[in-house]
Amino acid sequence: MVSRKLVLKVDIRYKPYPMRVGRYYIESILSKNGMGEVYLANLRGDAGFNKRVVIKLAKPELARSEKLRRQFIREATLSAQLSHQNIVQVFDFGFENGRPYLVMEYVEGFNLRELINEEVNFSDTMTVSLLYQVLLGLEEAFQKNIVHRDLTPSNILVNKFGVVKIADFGLAKFENEPQTGEVWGKLSYIAPEIINGESADHKSDLYSLGKIGEELLKGSDSKLSVLISSLLLPRGERPSNTYALVQSLKDFEGDGSSELAQTVLALLLKRGQRPGEMVRSPENTGKIVNGRKYLRLSAACFFYVALLLSTGSVDKFVVAQEGKITSVLNLNVVPWAYVYVNDVYWGETPIVGKRLSAGNYRVVFTNPTLRQSKEFRVELPSGKEENVFYSFPVSKKMNN
Repeated sequence: MVSRKLVLKVDIRYKPYPMRVGRYYIESILSKNGMGEVYLANLRGDAGFNKRVVIKLAKPELARSEKLRRQFIREATLSAQLSHQNIVQVFDFGFENGRPYLVMEYVEGFNLRELINEEVNFSDTMTVSLLYQVLLGLEEAFQKNIVHRDLTPSNILVNKFGVVKIADFGLAKFENEPQTGEVWGKLSYIAPEIINGESADHKSDLYSLGKIGEELLKGSDSKLSVLISSLLLPRGERPSNTYALVQSLKDFEGDGSSELAQTVLALLLKRGQRPGEMVRSPENTGKIVNGRKYLRLSAACFFYVALLLSTGSVDKFVVAQEGKITSVLNLNVVPWAYVYVNDVYWGETPIVGKRLSAGNYRVVFTNPTLRQSKEFRVELPSGKEENVFYSFPVSKKMNN
């Protein structure tokens, strides 16, 4: 009798997550929680366009929950009203097989909880920079009457340039909304008035920021501790003028953003990684950066695009893709910048580009690390490609 063995073949390429959500291609899973999963994804377009984003997707078993659907819609609606360099942007919202999802910008760096867990020694200047930038983001929200309600170290991201961004407006609400009686958020950062059943307001967010600052100072009795202590006073005695707090922090000297940037870069190296490699965190929706193979691929793409630019082949390529003549606007900024065209966020340089119709466009480059911005107009002819290069002078900083 011939003996036969049963051979089980396993496809190791199988990935236990969706390969595509809407028009976004999934690259890897970053984290899971009780409500859903967070993915690193790419938005791909013609002419080699590629935009890396973060997607928060509801779990299938929760997709039928009307309460969860309303919460996703609410976060998308509130976040869409906020456009600030110190707030993580939400780009898109949709449903994938009935599951709601949010598309957000990615942040290359760490969340504040991770930095605290790494026992980073936060100097006064670093703490000032953190609080200062968070206050600027909160001021944008307060002007729109939006209260975050879940301000914790896990929801504060720091990128490799020392830029701080507030994330996760999933529990946010308008300040004038009635109190539902429910208490949301992490107990150690919730203001006392919320625990007592009162409605949250912008002073409640300032209390949470005070608790974060207290954690960073670790009992230090520096001058900064006086300002932080004022944020922890009862609501009636707590400061209410965010602008005044920002001005107070300006009195402290030092470039804390540079220290923050050095800390983030050093931590990447400590973990045996270089900036541009994948870093995963169960908490951080912004910890998403490329692996080395993607760096090599990006370099190859860059030189390919450079070749196309030098030979004038881009126009021909675009014509082949679209079947008609279109215009192309490429923007290159060093060392880096956030790019806005007609007040629409395009992404982060060193190079971004899109196909556009002919016309006059308002372009703004802003670099919060250098505290500099540049605004100008670009006249884009029909069927042409316009390449714009700008270099920020790194020897000076724009006045606050």
